[in-house]
Amino acid sequence: MRLNWMILILLSLAGCDPGELDYKGEVPPRKWAVYAYVEAGSPVRVEAKRSGTYAEDAEILDTLARPWGEVYVNGEFAGKLAHREWNVYEAPARPQVGDRVAVRVGGQGCGEAVGETVVCPPPPEMEADTSFEDGCLSVGIHVRDDGRQRNYYRLQVEHWMFHTDLYLEEDVPTVRTDTFVVYNGNVSGEAGWALENSSILGARRDLNPYNLFTNEGNEGEVMDFHAYFYTAMTQREEKRAIWKGDTIRYTESLTSRVRVRLLRLDESLYTFLYTLGLYEKQFDLYKEPTRIYSNVRDGMGVVGSCSACDAVFDFQ
Repeated sequence: MRLNWMILILLSLAGCDPGELDYKGEVPPRKWAVYAYVEAGSPVRVEAKRSGTYAEDAEILDTLARPWGEVYVNGEFAGKLAHREWNVYEAPARPQVGDRVAVRVGGQGCGEAVGETVVCPPPPEMEADTSFEDGCLSVGIHVRDDGRQRNYYRLQVEHWMFHTDLYLEEDVPTVRTDTFVVYNGNVSGEAGWALENSSILGARRDLNPYNLFTNEGNEGEVMDFHAYFYTAMTQREEKRAIWKGDTIRYTESLTSRVRVRLLRLDESLYTFLYTLGLYEKQFDLYKEPTRIYSNVRDGMGVVGSCSACDAVFDFQ
């Protein structure tokens, strides 16, 4: 009996008209998608491209559709956006902490898109330390934040590996160094913290691929985090090879570099990355509609601000 039901279900599916699944509504008007992460003391760089449908050649559209763009700092005109590469544009303005920056983009049959941000102050003091045991590289990260005002952050932890060995290139023995990078190591927070789900300390770590967190719930002056990689750290071995009767002596080596980057974000950039992470990490089968945050009026994307500090460790 169960088999008969399965046959009926399959037959009903086979009888569906694929045309019924086609979208028959109006195509929404094109808009400018604008992305800008403004940093104090740096030129304002903007990525801008037009929205389109799946049937259009996006690469051709982006090449032909060059927008006009302007940057304003504290309400004063600060320069036009000049094309640099692909969809990236740059204005000569170098805003400072606390400046209000507005980006305007328009043209090519699209309405004018406008986004604004206030330039972030530098991130707070950060300390980091490393240890290596049983093939696990551990990184301790300590961020000073007294919690007096709401702050938004992102952690990036990268492990760079440099492997030097002898290779045959165009029939010539050559010693070459290749670089391999593991971005965004597994990050966790101090046990017992109960921050919102957007925090890397919360239960939904899988929905937070950008390692975003806030200082909400911090009862002390330091927030502690932990990152780890399972990998070899350093190796060095003197070797030799015979090539056409000659002896080639060389050193095969593996060295490492760990970079910890703390980014302070404004609320708009934080919210954009948070909603983008939710969209990217939900299982397709069960994915619910996720509205990616935007603060661009009459457009899409985000105009936000960030600042960064780094801690770098080299293992030779």
